[in-house]
Amino acid sequence: RLPWQSAQAGVLSCPPENRQLALTLMSKASSVIIRWSLAVLFVWFGSQQLMHPSAWSAFLPEWTGYFPVPGEMLVRLNGWMEVVLGASMAAGLYVRIAAAVLGAHLFIIAVSVGGAIGARDYALSAVTRALALSTPDEWTLDRRLGAAVSVQKSADSSVMPGGH
Repeated sequence: RLPWQSAQAGVLSCPPENRQLALTLMSKASSVIIRWSLAVLFVWFGSQQLMHPSAWSAFLPEWTGYFPVPGEMLVRLNGWMEVVLGASMAAGLYVRIAAAVLGAHLFIIAVSVGGAIGARDYALSAVTRALALSTPDEWTLDRRLGAAVSVQKSADSSVMPGGH
C-alpha cells in the first residue's frame, strides 16, 4: 500500500464523496483562518503602537517629518486605524474594505522599508490584498447581513405590484 492509501492518510484515503466534502470544509476553514490571523496581526501591532508610540516613531520614514503632525501622533493614528480595521476583519464586517486599506498600507510600508523586513511585509500585504479580493466567508457579518438584505429585498419585491 502507498501512504495515501492507508487509514492514517486522512482525506486522501476517503471515498470520493467524503473527500470532496472534506476538501470543501478545509477550503472554507482556510479563509476564516487567514482572516482571523491577519486580524490578530493588525490588532496586535496597532495596540502596540497605541501603547508605545515613542518606540514606534523611530520606524517612521524620513518623509513623514514634512507632515504638520508630530511623529508620535502619526503612530497613534496608524495604531487606531490598524486596531479598528483589524477588529472589523475579525468580526467579519466590511472585510474587503478593511483588507484593501490594510493591504495597501502594508504594501507602502514594505516598499519603504525594503530588505528582509520589506519582503516579509510584502508577502503579508499580498495575502491581505488577496483577502480583499475574495468573497466573504460563511462566518462573516458581511455574508450574514448580505443574506438578510437579500431576503428583505425578495420579500419586498414579492409584496409590491410589478416586483419593483
